[in-house]
Amino acid sequence: MRPSLGPADLGLVRTALTALLTPLDAASTAAWRRQAVLTVQQLIGADGCAIMLEVPGEPTCIGVGQWEGMQPVIDTWTDRYHGRNPLDVRRRQLGVRTWSRFALSPRPAVLRSAYYNEWCRPSGNLDSAGLSAPVAGDPGAEAVLFVTAASPQRFEPGGREEALLGLLQPAFEAGIAMLALARSWQDALGTALDLTGTPLAIVRTDGKLLHITPSLLAVVAEHSAGAELLQRAQVLAREVSGLLRRSPGDPLPVPIGTVDLPSGRYELRATLGQANCLGAEPLVLVSVSVPDGRGPTVPALRARFGLTSREAEVALMLAAGARDRDIARALGISHNTARRHVEHSLRKLGIHTRAAVAGRIGR
Repeated sequence: MRPSLGPADLGLVRTALTALLTPLDAASTAAWRRQAVLTVQQLIGADGCAIMLEVPGEPTCIGVGQWEGMQPVIDTWTDRYHGRNPLDVRRRQLGVRTWSRFALSPRPAVLRSAYYNEWCRPSGNLDSAGLSAPVAGDPGAEAVLFVTAASPQRFEPGGREEALLGLLQPAFEAGIAMLALARSWQDALGTALDLTGTPLAIVRTDGKLLHITPSLLAVVAEHSAGAELLQRAQVLAREVSGLLRRSPGDPLPVPIGTVDLPSGRYELRATLGQANCLGAEPLVLVSVSVPDGRGPTVPALRARFGLTSREAEVALMLAAGARDRDIARALGISHNTARRHVEHSLRKLGIHTRAAVAGRIGR
């Protein structure tokens, strides 16, 4: 059934379609979802509207109207009923993408069900209609947009609201696909950065760490206070968010931070990346430059390989090509003691020859 639309309806449909199709133009994924449900609620004239995602790392449900301030109710529905209640089971069996509650199951059966009486009635959601979209890259996951009403006879099976949702479903599916594609591009970017061997982090402007390259993780692991590098990267990313409010003609500064660790002073530089193709939220790339002339240090080798201070000193000398008698003379110890330190150092480094020490400790 095609709904009969007047000029005002056409404007609302156009607004809803635009909102659903532009997730990468929003300030954040959450902002996009809120704008989408607001426009759909206005189009349908429902008491409430919500978008629910079965995607790790995303808020489960964002809603307006009847759904605002109902997080405990949403959590109960998600934990106990979503995907297991008779209506969800039925629509998945039928493979429908748009529906109304009483079109999926006879009204008397729904009104007698535990789901309706234990959750729908207490929450005030006496009728509903909705649409869904698959989530690429997450088999079995879906995004659901649904409208709700405080009247049990608000959405008639095959009625106008269900038809309107049918008009919106392709746009909703396209919007969800864009978000999934942006997420895959973020993963690809992370993989490419890993291969550079450079200490880098990808951070959202709210400070959430999205990706840390192995080389940066290695630097962090070298020091007991290495986590300060990640904390400073998060601070810089939040500072970068202020750049989003600058006037077009304003210069674009590069936020810089420093962290002092036993091996020297590390400099961090934050670069703001455009959102669009990588997701709704702008991303910040934070690069970490190691101190000039930095090589393996005694504290770093102790933290990384579990060496004692003396064994770490011996390892540094071995990397420089020292022989046992050179080590004994430099450290003021006997030749036999120097040899034992060499053996212990090689064992803890996981190598068998002196020639491999320099490569192992990165000197």
